[in-house]
Amino acid sequence: MFERYNEKARRAIFYARYEASQFGSRYIESEHLLLGVLRENKEFANHFLRNDAAVESFRKQIGEHTGQREAISTSVDLPLSNEVKRVLAHAADEAEGAPHRHIGPEHLLVGLLLEEKCFAAQMLTQRGVQLAAVRDEIRRLAEEQSAAHRPAQEQAAGAELLGATRSIMKGHQPEFSRTTNFENEPFLDFNDPQVARTMQEALASVKAKLGHEYDLVIGGERVRTSAKIVSINPACPAEVVGIHQRADERHVQAAMAAAQTAFATWSRKPAPELAALLFRTAGLVRLRRFELCAWLTYEVGKNWAEADADVGETIDFLEFYAREALRLDAATTPIQFPGERNQLRYIPLGVGAVIPPWNFPLAIMAGMTSAAIVSGNTVILKPSGDAPTIAAIFFSLLEEAGLPAGVVNFCPGAGATFGSAIVAHPQTRFIAFTGSKAVGLDIHERAAKTQPGQHFIKRTILEMGGKDSIIVEPDCDLDAAVEGVVASAFGFNGQKCSACSRAIVDATIYDIFCDRLKARVDAIQQGDPAENFYAGPVVNQAAFKQILEYIEIGKSEGRLLTGGHAVETPTGGFYIAPTVIADVAPTARIAQEEIFGPVLAVIKSASFDDALAIANNTEYGLTGALYSKSRAKLDRARQEFHVGNLYFNRKCTGAMVGAHPFGGFNMSGTDSKAGGPDYLLLFTQAKSIAEKV
Repeated sequence: MFERYNEKARRAIFYARYEASQFGSRYIESEHLLLGVLRENKEFANHFLRNDAAVESFRKQIGEHTGQREAISTSVDLPLSNEVKRVLAHAADEAEGAPHRHIGPEHLLVGLLLEEKCFAAQMLTQRGVQLAAVRDEIRRLAEEQSAAHRPAQEQAAGAELLGATRSIMKGHQPEFSRTTNFENEPFLDFNDPQVARTMQEALASVKAKLGHEYDLVIGGERVRTSAKIVSINPACPAEVVGIHQRADERHVQAAMAAAQTAFATWSRKPAPELAALLFRTAGLVRLRRFELCAWLTYEVGKNWAEADADVGETIDFLEFYAREALRLDAATTPIQFPGERNQLRYIPLGVGAVIPPWNFPLAIMAGMTSAAIVSGNTVILKPSGDAPTIAAIFFSLLEEAGLPAGVVNFCPGAGATFGSAIVAHPQTRFIAFTGSKAVGLDIHERAAKTQPGQHFIKRTILEMGGKDSIIVEPDCDLDAAVEGVVASAFGFNGQKCSACSRAIVDATIYDIFCDRLKARVDAIQQGDPAENFYAGPVVNQAAFKQILEYIEIGKSEGRLLTGGHAVETPTGGFYIAPTVIADVAPTARIAQEEIFGPVLAVIKSASFDDALAIANNTEYGLTGALYSKSRAKLDRARQEFHVGNLYFNRKCTGAMVGAHPFGGFNMSGTDSKAGGPDYLLLFTQAKSIAEKV
């Protein structure tokens, strides 16, 4: 029925269904459609009604007109009233002259006015909205768009911002050519005035979009729930970034059914077609680079460079995994047995759950999702409750790139309810998770338990915590070591599983290192990440409270060198001063437990033997670094420093796709090596085929 309706018009009708249910109506009436249209087309609402209060006055007037009845479940598929059916017919006639004859929310508004006796038309007329004026505005907007000859992406994101982005992105990777080799996406240079100005424009553009509501998307259908997830700006907790639906156990089977239905066709598509989706998406991410950076700044508090690194890594994952899928598709057996034709095919597993973290809410979420789908699997994506908006934006880019319905099902929800139910579902083939050790182990345990009707062993791809060390030896470049420790410990406020939380410093240089470290940390400027301060807030109130509790523990376990307190701001943001605690014992709590915040423990080592023993004395094994000019020490560390990602004479954060496959040992996870040549193997199973010839 709705084939001719554009996406905004479909959402308007969906919102109308939601409004009808909230008023307890058994039908979608004209007044509900009006609320849906105004909700979806805010430009028209602002132009004709001037302020948001007018929309709320409509809702109040509707309540007085119809009487407030008990709300109906949003899962009920309410029918259209005959009045609304006539409105849709009017809208279809009005859209005959529109480009491609698509029906938009503006045509629905005309349809409402043409149905003169309906309650919606009466309310509009009372407020001075006239049919001729609406048609004039539609015509004016159409002429503007036609004159500009802009592509659809520019209409959505703003021509000026996109034009500036295109100019800046010249020289970055071009459209995919099958002959090109993978290269990491270059970082933006925010010292360039044009780049900085474009970032400021993106922040202003995104700020105007804060507070919008986003749907669950299951099998291509938009779904609303009564319970919501509200994402806030950690620098200004009163500022809502996005409102999201909260999936629960009731949505599990629908999501699984949609993913299974899509798997039947998606898994049969040739590898080049699967890879092409990722290449197209990478192009869209490049085009929206500044906008995505701005979303990351508002939703999780990343400064400009940290946000850009997140977006750049997203592009890298998309480009890299697309090429890896093509490489696997061309795999051959090591030999051909005489008299046979031997093949080795990597085939998809089935439906998987992707559960990403909030600290790299774009890159890790996109990386796990894209690796799964380019391998032919379908996905139920449950983004972090602290960062669902950036996931929703990325999902919309996948759709824009041509993602078929059901291949990725966008389902924000609580981990304890929806997440656990998806993990335990007998048809969930794999779970890709990045997060805490506690949650990762719980997922691993639940996945290991065979459910009735389950005919396979579930696969878990787990990236968990870290308690990462940098060893500083007397023969190093001390200033470089201080810079590396500070960047590793306090980049993004220490909220990285790869962050340095322990500096292990030789006794002979311990005092001078601590002096220089304190001076360097004291020079860190802290403030609103939207203004590009180096240090910003931690992600939420719970993290804020827990980190401050660990700092108090640290004060009893060592000597406070600097920081050690919350930072009050007019906006009430979750700010904690970068904190260094010296003279910490290797077995102290703050030297053993993951804090995930701007807290660094400094530990004195008696020798290189002692330093290595301290570095290896935790239950984790994710990243580590050694600052030394001694080739013998570097070679020994290669063998004995037991971490998945080891760095020499550089910081222990900032793994680059392709160059530094990422994943840890011990309780840091399953060493899955994201961004490496083995990663897609985790999402596939190898099928050996032998044909006698």
